[in-house]
Amino acid sequence: LTPNNLNEILKETIRLYEEAERSITFVFEPETRMPTVDVDREQIKRVIINLLDNSMAALAGGVGQKCALPKKISIQTHYNEQLQIAVIDVEDNGPGMTEIVRSRLFEPYFSTKVQGTGLGLAIVKRIVSDHNGFIRVQSTPETGSKFTIELPVRFTGRTEGIELTESR
Repeated sequence: LTPNNLNEILKETIRLYEEAERSITFVFEPETRMPTVDVDREQIKRVIINLLDNSMAALAGGVGQKCALPKKISIQTHYNEQLQIAVIDVEDNGPGMTEIVRSRLFEPYFSTKVQGTGLGLAIVKRIVSDHNGFIRVQSTPETGSKFTIELPVRFTGRTEGIELTESR
């Protein structure tokens, strides 16, 4: 693990998708006061790639009836200063999931895709766990899905937008 700018990792990854998939609107809302986070840069990219691939597959299957067009994927970062947790939300306005699908989502070899191996979200969960973090999903049929990743931050006084100093 090395100190990284989490927003930059996400921005780089999202940029690849924006250029490749013009039928989906990608919205990135970074936390401006996000501290530098100790992560494996390539593994966090893998997490975001897997989540974006799944969102795109869900959107290809149609947008939920209650959702407004165009097809949209929103990525947000937040910093919970009190808990010292960096939060990444990846949300789509796709068809959503049933409770049964949601309950099995992170199991190896479980997939709702015809060509899926069922390993993508199991890998995501493993990588997040290896970073001492947590991942959860909220989803309702016809309203879309939201994956939330929480990663611990070892506070060093550095932030991406603001230099902090301790007062004595």
